[in-house]
Amino acid sequence: MQQREYVRLLQKRQALPHLQVLTTCVTKATLTLNSFQKGGDGGGASECDGRYHSDSTPVVALSTGWFNNSKRCLYYITIHANGRSVKAKVVDEC
Repeated sequence: MQQREYVRLLQKRQALPHLQVLTTCVTKATLTLNSFQKGGDGGGASECDGRYHSDSTPVVALSTGWFNNSKRCLYYITIHANGRSVKAKVVDEC
């Protein structure tokens, strides 16, 4: 399933003002959609691996605190919203 399809599934029930990011606890977060493809609106290559990522691949940028000096690079997180969830690879900091 492509990233845009995941987003569409999450948005079907309502707009997404907050998402919950689960690690060892629940943290509310704001969803911002950017492209990680070369030439996309996400800027340059991702910080974790220096690569661009297809918009069909679920990837995520974490806030500075959660990014934790790159310690969460290339790990997967699960994003829950509106009774649905998706796993995304951490590739950048925002």
